[in-house]
Amino acid sequence: MKTKISSDLLNLIKNNHSFLIVGHINPEGDSIGSSLALASGLHKIGKKDVRVVSRDPVPENLKFLPLSRLVTHKIPRKKYDVAILVDCNHIERTGFESLNSVKTAVIDHHVLPDKADRSDFCKSVSASFIDPDAAAAGLLVYRVLSALNINFDKNIATNLYTALLVDTGGFRYSNSSPEALKAASELVKSGAVPWKYQRRYMKTVRSVP
Repeated sequence: MKTKISSDLLNLIKNNHSFLIVGHINPEGDSIGSSLALASGLHKIGKKDVRVVSRDPVPENLKFLPLSRLVTHKIPRKKYDVAILVDCNHIERTGFESLNSVKTAVIDHHVLPDKADRSDFCKSVSASFIDPDAAAAGLLVYRVLSALNINFDKNIATNLYTALLVDTGGFRYSNSSPEALKAASELVKSGAVPWKYQRRYMKTVRSVP
């Protein structure tokens, strides 16, 4: 059974204006693709101040992703309304000591270790959407954007399809669920071009879900 999106997370997005989207260290296609797709979706619903941050650079074989050039590598001095961790569930995984935001949310498909679950950071999280059965964080972002009734354009579709492609090993791993395959089909309808990403990414990288 799919984990439901909490109303707290949706309300947090709807009721705030500035957002930091932060992925994990040594980012791969799921982290970068999911973060960029979420940023694009937030722009579509009028959130003009959205920043995607990754401590480490976007890998060369992911620079084809739409808007990848907008990823920055330092937390801004300005305090943001909300920081959203994508494809990671603890600040330690981001490589940053602090996120400089009023509130924090998490969108991830990894389970927190017991020790981390009791940390001060985890207690401070305002809303979370964690589903360890999801094939990729990109699938969770897909659900969130769908719940917000956001129209998927080619940029969003490209980023999310790549996220799914990477974390399912080109749809070869056991996590290639019916939901993941259905989402991939819908993303192709929205403009994703599978053969391009297969050629640019999967020939050079191995990914573990």
